[in-house]
Amino acid sequence: MDRKHRNTKWKQTPPPKCDQSVLDENSIKITGVFQKRANVSGHCPYCLGAVTITKDLNLLAARSEATTGQAGGQKKLLVTVQCNCGHSHRGSPDGTLGCGQLWVAEAVK
Repeated sequence: MDRKHRNTKWKQTPPPKCDQSVLDENSIKITGVFQKRANVSGHCPYCLGAVTITKDLNLLAARSEATTGQAGGQKKLLVTVQCNCGHSHRGSPDGTLGCGQLWVAEAVK
């Protein structure tokens, strides 16, 4: 969906209203050797600017807390990302693009 960018203040506190429908439309793909890279694409839920974010992941082994009957369920991966929409926002440091807001992208495997 085409969205109109909002020129919010950089790292505005408190942050502007988060648009949940934008979060729901974003995609996250896990790629790379041993699936150690997350690629998030879509729009910033705060300023509505188009974003493409690639993050290297540091994966840690975790003990399963599933109870009987829950084994084999969906696995979730949460990735914290920061807006890099390509727009200069009011109050941003020189050369910084994006509104600076953080959000969590969720991948379900």
